[in-house]
Amino acid sequence: MILDETIDSRLATLSAVTTLVKARHTIVPGAPGAFTVADALPVSRRATGRVRVEGVIGEGGMGRVNLGTQLALGRQVAIKTLKREVAGEDAERGLLREAWITGALEHPNVIPIYDLDVDAAGVPYFVMKRVEGASWLELFARADEIEARFGESDPLAWNLGVLSDVARAVHFAHTKGILHRDLKPENVMIGALGEAYLVDWGIAVAISDDVDPRLPRARDATELAGTPSYMAPEMLSSGAGLGPHTDVYLLGAILYELFVGEPPHRGDHMRALVASIVLSEPEIPAQVPDEIAAIIRRAMAREPAARHASADAFRRELEGFLRHRGSTRLSTSSLATAERLAASARDAGPSDRARLYDLLGECRFGFRAAREAWEGNPDVVEGLDRALCAVIEYELIQQNPRAAAALLDEVTSPPAPLVERVRALLADRALQEAEEARLQQVGREMDLSQGWRTRSFVAGTLGTTWTLLCLFGPRYEPTPTHLSSFVMTLAMAGVIVVAGLWARETLTRTIVNRRGYATLLVTILVQLIFVAGCGPLGLSVHASRTMYLFLWGTALAYSTIHIDNRLWPATLVPFASFFAALRLPDALYPLMALGNLVFTVNVLAIWIPWRQVLPTRR
Repeated sequence: MILDETIDSRLATLSAVTTLVKARHTIVPGAPGAFTVADALPVSRRATGRVRVEGVIGEGGMGRVNLGTQLALGRQVAIKTLKREVAGEDAERGLLREAWITGALEHPNVIPIYDLDVDAAGVPYFVMKRVEGASWLELFARADEIEARFGESDPLAWNLGVLSDVARAVHFAHTKGILHRDLKPENVMIGALGEAYLVDWGIAVAISDDVDPRLPRARDATELAGTPSYMAPEMLSSGAGLGPHTDVYLLGAILYELFVGEPPHRGDHMRALVASIVLSEPEIPAQVPDEIAAIIRRAMAREPAARHASADAFRRELEGFLRHRGSTRLSTSSLATAERLAASARDAGPSDRARLYDLLGECRFGFRAAREAWEGNPDVVEGLDRALCAVIEYELIQQNPRAAAALLDEVTSPPAPLVERVRALLADRALQEAEEARLQQVGREMDLSQGWRTRSFVAGTLGTTWTLLCLFGPRYEPTPTHLSSFVMTLAMAGVIVVAGLWARETLTRTIVNRRGYATLLVTILVQLIFVAGCGPLGLSVHASRTMYLFLWGTALAYSTIHIDNRLWPATLVPFASFFAALRLPDALYPLMALGNLVFTVNVLAIWIPWRQVLPTRR
């Protein structure tokens, strides 16, 4: 309802003629002021013959542009004058003002004015640089023509460059207090070398009191003026609302057309056009880049205060997009790779790891290159995070928490559930690995291949020594005593201690060696204590030495259970010899020698890796 009332109020201010105007045609208001051509141009300057007209270049609704020669300099120029059928005081004043405005704007993107005069009929004309080219509208959507004329293979970049030049010219005009009011592709000429010129300043107005007083003021612009297809909302009202923000809106409308293919305001009748202008909410297709869509929405905001602060601010954002465009292309390509990666990771198995990491490498390279080109590219962080999270999910499924955790460190904003899953799996794996490490340590501790040389040497040497002592010792001991037993046991204990000190590093490396040496040391100490107590207890020397066999068998039984179960032969012999010695006292020493011999052979047989020691026979 409010929109209808607004449209009706705007239409009420328009004449019957303007309600029939075409959307892309410029509405030209009457030229205010009462001065005449004679007032503006002294009579003495009329029909001076400084130019020669040679043909027509083009025509518009009211004016005609002729090809001519400036006689004094002998150069070709363009001569703009009025059509005979529309010539009149209003039209003449409008042409003069256009010449004055254009002449006041000396800028590379504004066609320079060379002269202003009247022809023989008293109709004014002005002489300007001849631009050998075409209107921007003719080239706007013709990529083939752009490449053929200017060698530009990227038509979008070329068109944005033209719009940037137009924005420069508009901003310059604003600094001079001039508002164009009719920015559109038709009013931009493209020279033969690709130079852009903003033309048709016929409805321009002054927005500053410092400007030439002959020019119409924006505040006095009460009639509708401009091109409906591009108009800003305030252009439907009185001129008091006009300002640089109005031209900014028109620049945004051109940008919209550049990407969408048609102007923002469309309709079969004036009411529909006015409704579109009032709303100023043109639909922007999804394929328009987000950065461009944001520039369009800001430039074409319904409220002037919400638009870019100046045409130059608009230009800077536009050129920022051009700088960012390479980055955007890289990130767009990398986003597609990230999607491919995510789809592949969902059903990937262990054999697919290399392929997934190749895709992740492509994503990393592409996104990082995009970030180098444009630090603020919003797709870089999101896209790289998406690719990393896809591979993290894969690693979690494959039970590789450390790989997942390493990738998680690269994620800028990791999802909380994913972080918890990685932490939980890391904790489980830590417990599992701790148990595996413990078992491996136990395995190393029980590894008989560790320190076998030292262990075999000590055991073999002691076994051989004990065997020889048992065989030949009695011959040199005519009267055995407890003292001699104690001395021999003490000497043997000393030998064992010295051997332990000599080979302490090896004998303490594994639990097998530690238990073996500890068992040997404890056994000899127990024997020493036992011998020391036999005398006071009244036990005979023969009986005490017979008990050695039982003590040795007990020690070997412990060793068989806790060290190496292959020692069972060496365990059985001392026990058997103990019972045999009880029945055959005279055979005690041979039986003791037998037990020591079997022990020696047993340990050397099981602890020496004979396949490594003996050369392999072919």
